[in-house]
Amino acid sequence: MAQGQYLQVNGNTCVLNADSNHQYGGGILANSSNSQVIGNTVVGNVNFNPSTNPAYGYGIDAGGSVNIVISSNNISSYGYGVDVGGCQNSFVSGNYIFNCMGQGVFVDVIEASENGLCFPNPTSNITISENVINIPIVSGSTFYGILINNGAQGIAINNNKFLLTSGDGSNCLRARTNDYTVKGNLFNGDSIIGSHYGPSVINGYQTFRYLDIADTIQLSSSATAIQSILSMNASTYSSYLNFIIVTSGGSGYTSAPTVNIAGSGGASAQAFIFGGVVLGIRMTNFGSGYISSSPPAVSFTGGGGTGAAATAYIGLLPPSKRELRIICNNAILFAETGTNPPQNNYTEATITAPAGTSISWFFTFGSWNALSFMN
Repeated sequence: MAQGQYLQVNGNTCVLNADSNHQYGGGILANSSNSQVIGNTVVGNVNFNPSTNPAYGYGIDAGGSVNIVISSNNISSYGYGVDVGGCQNSFVSGNYIFNCMGQGVFVDVIEASENGLCFPNPTSNITISENVINIPIVSGSTFYGILINNGAQGIAINNNKFLLTSGDGSNCLRARTNDYTVKGNLFNGDSIIGSHYGPSVINGYQTFRYLDIADTIQLSSSATAIQSILSMNASTYSSYLNFIIVTSGGSGYTSAPTVNIAGSGGASAQAFIFGGVVLGIRMTNFGSGYISSSPPAVSFTGGGGTGAAATAYIGLLPPSKRELRIICNNAILFAETGTNPPQNNYTEATITAPAGTSISWFFTFGSWNALSFMN
């Protein structure tokens, strides 16, 4: 355990810090500020088998830290490789994260206890870069390379290497937030990622789906003009209430207020407070059947305070300033009218990307904007 300021937790070996079955337990707990966790080897379940002898607990738990660097560690056989929920201005860089049966890197909007209390800061400005993340495969289960939950803000996901022995890669990244960037990641060694699914009609639109970690992807053909460009997770969770962002924390709360979500979609959530202020909200049920253009109202009751307010987000649209380069192996048409999300280009009509060219898109103000062609 390392708690405090200006700490260096470097060069340690932590093995079997768990129960007698080597399944539950933690490696390094580092809730600190202005500190470094560098060059450690942290192993949970030495008898790990994803089907018969799974792993749980945290490899490096830095939740609630400020200005922490977690780098060059070897972390294997835990439920969570690295936890940086509730952290600010921190780096997870150059780690080797292997066989974590939950998430390789977990980022929640706050670090909290079950009673509605939390650390003093919501998550912001986290860089996750140059890590090697191996994701175990178990039939009937889904584990994630990086999981961002509950609207955590300011997350940069750059130059990581994701390794899978099978699967389409949709579990490399799931980002339930509207504020993150993606750049230069590799999927099984490839920077130009082929589309695992050809365009298909989803909700009435000819839809091209791209891998969430990708910024460059290949598209071989499309029977008709592309009307929708969505990440693989966005197409799956389009009708869910994926996260709620606090827009005003209010004041005077002595206990966590109840979160009220209007409508009949079935979503539910829990609020967390610090210093009388609502700092974050965790979803407990995502519900279904919601429409992105009409998100339900969110209100708070109880807790002894007033003034808290929040906004619900339906679906998983790309974050503002998301960039995507599509390499067209054959001529591909991209519609301009009748698109969702809207696809804008300088012609204000359907455009054709010739075979062997690429087209770059930039997402801002709720729309994809065609920037350029390149041979």
